[in-house]
Amino acid sequence: MGYSFGGILSLWMGMKYSDVFSMIGAMSPSLWVGNEKILEDLEAMPKKDMKIWLDRGSEEFDPSVRQAVNILTSKNYIYGKDIMYYEDKGARHDGEAWTKRFMYPLIMFKGKMKDIKMIDFVPQLAARETPYRKDRERFVIIN
Repeated sequence: MGYSFGGILSLWMGMKYSDVFSMIGAMSPSLWVGNEKILEDLEAMPKKDMKIWLDRGSEEFDPSVRQAVNILTSKNYIYGKDIMYYEDKGARHDGEAWTKRFMYPLIMFKGKMKDIKMIDFVPQLAARETPYRKDRERFVIIN
Protein backbone atom coordinates (compact mmCIF):
# COMPACT_ATOMS: atom_id res chain seq x y z
CA MET A 1 0.00 0.00 0.00
CA GLY A 2 1.28 3.43 -0.87
CA TYR A 3 0.26 6.88 -2.02
CA SER A 4 1.34 9.08 -4.94
CA PHE A 5 4.53 7.50 -6.38
CA GLY A 6 4.17 4.79 -3.73
CA GLY A 7 0.64 4.20 -5.04
CA ILE A 8 1.76 3.49 -8.60
CA LEU A 9 4.59 1.32 -7.26
CA SER A 10 2.15 -0.64 -5.08
CA LEU A 11 -0.21 -1.16 -8.01
CA TRP A 12 2.54 -2.28 -10.40
CA MET A 13 4.31 -4.55 -7.90
CA GLY A 14 1.08 -6.13 -6.72
CA MET A 15 -0.04 -6.91 -10.25
CA LYS A 16 3.41 -8.04 -11.42
CA TYR A 17 4.07 -10.20 -8.36
CA SER A 18 0.61 -11.55 -7.61
CA ASP A 19 2.25 -14.77 -6.40
CA VAL A 20 3.59 -12.72 -3.46
CA PHE A 21 0.84 -10.13 -2.90
CA SER A 22 -2.90 -10.69 -2.57
CA MET A 23 -3.94 -7.09 -1.92
CA ILE A 24 -3.04 -3.72 -3.41
CA GLY A 25 -3.68 -0.34 -1.84
CA ALA A 26 -3.02 2.46 -4.32
CA MET A 27 -3.95 5.80 -2.81
CA SER A 28 -3.76 8.72 -5.23
CA PRO A 29 -1.43 6.71 -7.47
CA SER A 30 0.62 8.82 -9.89
CA LEU A 31 -0.53 6.90 -12.95
CA TRP A 32 0.58 9.75 -15.24
CA VAL A 33 4.23 8.69 -14.76
CA GLY A 34 5.78 7.34 -17.95
CA ASN A 35 2.97 8.66 -20.15
CA GLU A 36 0.47 6.43 -18.32
CA LYS A 37 2.31 3.26 -19.41
CA ILE A 38 0.86 1.39 -16.44
CA LEU A 39 -2.58 1.60 -18.06
CA GLU A 40 -1.19 -0.35 -21.03
CA ASP A 41 0.38 -2.84 -18.62
CA LEU A 42 -2.97 -3.32 -16.84
CA GLU A 43 -4.67 -3.91 -20.21
CA ALA A 44 -2.13 -6.63 -21.05
CA MET A 45 -2.19 -8.44 -17.69
CA PRO A 46 -4.65 -11.26 -17.04
CA LYS A 47 -7.05 -11.05 -14.10
CA LYS A 48 -5.35 -11.82 -10.77
CA ASP A 49 -6.84 -13.26 -7.59
CA MET A 50 -6.54 -10.21 -5.37
CA LYS A 51 -8.25 -7.26 -3.77
CA ILE A 52 -7.44 -3.82 -5.18
CA TRP A 53 -8.14 -0.47 -3.55
CA LEU A 54 -7.81 2.68 -5.69
CA ASP A 55 -8.66 6.20 -4.63
CA ARG A 56 -8.00 9.83 -5.37
CA GLY A 57 -9.10 13.26 -4.25
CA SER A 58 -11.48 15.14 -6.53
CA GLU A 59 -9.09 18.11 -6.53
CA GLU A 60 -6.11 16.06 -7.76
CA PHE A 61 -4.50 16.57 -11.14
CA ASP A 62 -4.55 12.95 -12.36
CA PRO A 63 -7.94 11.62 -13.55
CA SER A 64 -6.41 8.39 -14.96
CA VAL A 65 -7.28 6.45 -11.80
CA ARG A 66 -10.82 6.13 -13.16
CA GLN A 67 -9.35 4.69 -16.38
CA ALA A 68 -7.51 2.06 -14.34
CA VAL A 69 -10.76 1.12 -12.59
CA ASN A 70 -12.52 0.81 -15.96
CA ILE A 71 -9.73 -1.41 -17.30
CA LEU A 72 -9.81 -3.68 -14.26
CA THR A 73 -13.60 -4.01 -14.16
CA SER A 74 -13.57 -4.86 -17.87
CA LYS A 75 -11.34 -7.81 -16.89
CA ASN A 76 -14.09 -9.12 -14.58
CA TYR A 77 -12.81 -7.72 -11.30
CA ILE A 78 -16.01 -7.44 -9.31
CA TYR A 79 -16.61 -3.92 -8.08
CA GLY A 80 -17.15 -3.89 -4.32
CA LYS A 81 -15.55 -7.30 -3.88
CA ASP A 82 -12.28 -7.50 -5.86
CA ILE A 83 -11.86 -3.80 -6.53
CA MET A 84 -12.95 -0.62 -4.81
CA TYR A 85 -12.61 2.97 -5.97
CA TYR A 86 -13.15 5.95 -3.71
CA GLU A 87 -13.09 9.56 -4.83
CA ASP A 88 -12.73 11.87 -1.87
CA LYS A 89 -14.75 14.99 -2.65
CA GLY A 90 -12.71 18.16 -2.19
CA ALA A 91 -9.51 16.30 -1.26
CA ARG A 92 -6.15 17.30 -2.69
CA HIS A 93 -2.96 15.35 -3.36
CA ASP A 94 -1.47 15.67 0.12
CA GLY A 95 -0.75 13.86 3.35
CA GLU A 96 -3.69 15.34 5.20
CA ALA A 97 -6.14 13.83 2.70
CA TRP A 98 -4.41 10.43 2.72
CA THR A 99 -4.33 10.33 6.51
CA LYS A 100 -8.10 10.85 6.67
CA ARG A 101 -8.81 7.87 4.41
CA PHE A 102 -5.96 5.40 4.98
CA MET A 103 -8.18 3.17 7.13
CA TYR A 104 -10.64 2.43 4.29
CA PRO A 105 -8.39 0.07 2.31
CA LEU A 106 -7.39 -1.65 5.54
CA ILE A 107 -11.04 -2.38 6.23
CA MET A 108 -11.45 -3.78 2.72
CA PHE A 109 -8.37 -5.96 3.22
CA LYS A 110 -9.73 -7.67 6.33
CA GLY A 111 -8.94 -11.01 4.72
CA LYS A 112 -10.17 -13.76 2.45
CA MET A 113 -11.54 -15.96 5.23
CA LYS A 114 -15.34 -15.98 5.22
CA ASP A 115 -15.70 -16.03 9.00
CA ILE A 116 -13.59 -12.92 9.71
CA LYS A 117 -15.61 -9.98 11.02
CA MET A 118 -14.38 -6.45 11.52
CA ILE A 119 -15.62 -5.62 15.01
CA ASP A 120 -13.46 -2.68 16.01
CA PHE A 121 -10.67 -0.80 14.32
CA VAL A 122 -8.89 1.96 16.16
CA PRO A 123 -5.58 2.94 14.57
CA GLN A 124 -2.87 3.86 17.02
CA LEU A 125 -0.05 6.09 15.85
CA ALA A 126 3.29 6.51 17.55
CA ALA A 127 6.34 8.56 16.59
CA ARG A 128 9.61 6.64 16.92
CA GLU A 129 13.21 7.67 16.52
CA THR A 130 15.05 6.10 13.60
CA PRO A 131 18.73 5.18 13.58
CA TYR A 132 18.71 4.89 9.77
CA ARG A 133 18.00 8.43 8.60
CA LYS A 134 19.88 11.38 10.02
CA ASP A 135 17.79 13.91 8.06
CA ARG A 136 14.60 12.65 9.76
CA GLU A 137 14.63 12.19 13.48
CA ARG A 138 11.26 10.49 13.76
CA PHE A 139 8.91 8.31 11.74
CA VAL A 140 5.35 7.13 12.30
CA ILE A 141 4.37 3.58 13.30
CA ILE A 142 0.76 2.48 12.78
CA ASN A 143 -0.45 -0.07 15.34
